[in-house]
Amino acid sequence: MLLVLLLVGCPAPEDGTVDDTSETTDTGGVPGPAGPSRIEASCAPDDGHATLLVVGMEEATCDSPFDGVPHVRITLWEGTEWPVVPGTYAFDEGSGTAWYLGERGIAEEHARSGSVTIDTATGGTVRGTYSVELDGGETVAGAFEAMACETSTMCG
Repeated sequence: MLLVLLLVGCPAPEDGTVDDTSETTDTGGVPGPAGPSRIEASCAPDDGHATLLVVGMEEATCDSPFDGVPHVRITLWEGTEWPVVPGTYAFDEGSGTAWYLGERGIAEEHARSGSVTIDTATGGTVRGTYSVELDGGETVAGAFEAMACETSTMCG
């Protein structure tokens, strides 16, 4: 499958900043990454619509790298729309996927299920919480304040 994702713009909050000090919440899991985050339209495995959330990046920009820092990547392809709206989006291997990197030098772990709760989505900022159950049974959870990045996705 060929996936091409072109970033065309990234609206920032009205004051031009993103809070990169998001606190994790007590959701019954191990505290997961927080800090600079982004959410954007993406492609599902069947080349349909999906939404990608990356929590834990080097800086708060739409093209900031995340592969060398602790992060969670969650892709939801059932039940979401773009732009995202408040609600809780649960996923399993048939409706989404997630990957977790806890620290440098350690292999990423796959998550078999979880959920993303969008509390607010206004002014180019999306706030909420996430919880993912890793294949090993451990749950990683946290809060995020993500930049809503406008992308031009070419799926199919």
